[in-house]
Amino acid sequence: MSRLPFELLLALRYLRPKRTFVSIITLISVMGVTLGVAVLIIVISVMSGFDRELRDKVFGFNSHLTILQVDPESGHTVPMVNAALVNFTRGVSRELARHNVRINSISPGWTLTENLRRSIELKANAQGIEVSEALQREARAIPTGRHVTMAEIANMTLLAVSDLCPSLTGEDIIIDGGATPSI
Repeated sequence: MSRLPFELLLALRYLRPKRTFVSIITLISVMGVTLGVAVLIIVISVMSGFDRELRDKVFGFNSHLTILQVDPESGHTVPMVNAALVNFTRGVSRELARHNVRINSISPGWTLTENLRRSIELKANAQGIEVSEALQREARAIPTGRHVTMAEIANMTLLAVSDLCPSLTGEDIIIDGGATPSI
């Protein structure tokens, strides 16, 4: 009787070459299964990351460029409107208005997205306070005392593209609870 474990004995019985050709087939089969499993693992990990990235891009409402200013009184960063982009929107909208194309921009303030919520949760944990208290502290810099919700931005987007306001074109709609300084 052999002292090898049953599994190893069984594997060696069928993997040990009896002729040269069979060992090549065995080697190709093992390598094929190994390669297939490796490709499957890589594809699943890449697609999981891609799925997360796609969800962040579609539902995250993250801008490509954010210009921030530090409020000297509160120390909070205040989002600033990118004037060049707003002026570009206005210029293009004037050109395309005669073709019944309306172009507007929406400039949201601190929007309560999953990313902002996670950031506030991390700050709350680091400071040893409740998340609700950290949210209230962050919202103090906003005149309305609360963050903008994604639903508010979605509703404004629906209004801007609907036929309820057919003359609305070339505008920058600021949804920030009054946080943007104006003249």
